[in-house]
Amino acid sequence: MSPRRKFKKVLLCGAGEAGRMIAREILHNASYRFVCVGFLDDDEEKIGWEIESAPILGLIDELPRFVAETGAEEVFITVPSASGALVRRVSRLCDEADVPFRILPSLFQVIHGEAALTQVREVRLEDLLRRSPIELDLDLVSRFISGKTVMVTGAGGSIGEEICCQVATFNPAKLILLGHGENSIFDTFHNLYRCNLTCEKVSAIVDLRDKARLARVLETHSPEIIFHAAAHKHVPLMEENPCEAFANNVGSMLALAELAPTHGVKQVVLISTDKAVEPCNAMGASKAVCEVVAYLANRDNPKTSFVSVRFGNVLGSRGSVLELFRRQIERGGPITVTDERMERFFMTIPEAVELVLQAAAVGRGGEIFVLDMGQPLRIKDLAKMLIELSGYTLDEIPIMYTGLRPGERLTERLFSAAEERLPSPHPQVLLARHNGIYPELWDVIRRLHEAAVGLKTGELAGLVKRIVPDSTWEPAGTAF
Repeated sequence: MSPRRKFKKVLLCGAGEAGRMIAREILHNASYRFVCVGFLDDDEEKIGWEIESAPILGLIDELPRFVAETGAEEVFITVPSASGALVRRVSRLCDEADVPFRILPSLFQVIHGEAALTQVREVRLEDLLRRSPIELDLDLVSRFISGKTVMVTGAGGSIGEEICCQVATFNPAKLILLGHGENSIFDTFHNLYRCNLTCEKVSAIVDLRDKARLARVLETHSPEIIFHAAAHKHVPLMEENPCEAFANNVGSMLALAELAPTHGVKQVVLISTDKAVEPCNAMGASKAVCEVVAYLANRDNPKTSFVSVRFGNVLGSRGSVLELFRRQIERGGPITVTDERMERFFMTIPEAVELVLQAAAVGRGGEIFVLDMGQPLRIKDLAKMLIELSGYTLDEIPIMYTGLRPGERLTERLFSAAEERLPSPHPQVLLARHNGIYPELWDVIRRLHEAAVGLKTGELAGLVKRIVPDSTWEPAGTAF
């Protein structure tokens, strides 16, 4: 007979409600084989209290001392709203104490249900970069979504899937998962069921450029809100395939602009990007054109509002730099960075989507909402943090600089020189107001789309310049 697995001593950082739930589960469920030896918290007034028979021993900064005194073998960060600064502080203290640690997921992932031990997971780089907790107006978002039929395009992508997960928690009447790839839509369906999100869900395997099929989806399901997350997004690939960038990204937005108002849709929310600001690459230029389409569609359709939500890079999305770095570390390095000066705005996927929902709920039509991305982060610093979090040094996993790729620039921006930065009803969401008035551009936009479909690469840049005057994008000689 094999020996019984011994109970592991754990120390909980965070003596709030989530910590109480975790401690209670440890106390009443022996199958996990944990014993809570105590809590640490930043609130001095809590010291000496007990939670579920476990004492609050002291301050978080005293972690190494209490690990030694209690014999704790692992630390759990039980603060689902923990900022990146707190996670980094606990990480340093655990390194000093030579003890592993894990974390509860973000607040949104536990806010609609009790915190559970099954949710505690390894710390990821995204946790180290969390900002201060986002203060959502949950009542406002709930009124916006509850009881409505919501469609998410690009539902199989990282942002689209997270939109589905968060929307589903607000009890929509129906959730339509639309995407072109069946495997990614299947994965999103599976994750929604795994999270026990039980609203009615239907799939729509559709290329948005197929207007007849899109019209059938809209007729069948009558969505009231559409989150449009579907797009080609990889800058280097779209530099080699600019016609596809414009045919897909602009073509799908044109289809929604034409069909949403005639099928009773109340609001269309375009997911945009900081690369649409003074664009220097095909992907960014195509999204800048999409922002113009949303503006014009809102102007011309009083019964359907169109809004855009613009933000920077999201950590952990499929094909992101973080995913690439992780693969490179698994192979033993090196990590490749294009330029040591390269910096980008970053936000975690849940944070971005929380603010997308907030912006959509306050949108009245025609706005370009810009998420407050905080300060940009140098890519080399991101690489260093991931190397250290993975347990390596720069000697073991070096960073190699490879030079800028076509369509890349060292820094991104969230507002153009022609835009005015304004506040919105939410402090972490801003508004971009263009100082000029768009002339009649529908014909030019349609000509751009036709040129892209017809593989007339040489016509694209000139047409883009007429729609987005601050675009500097030019196609490479071999691109099509």
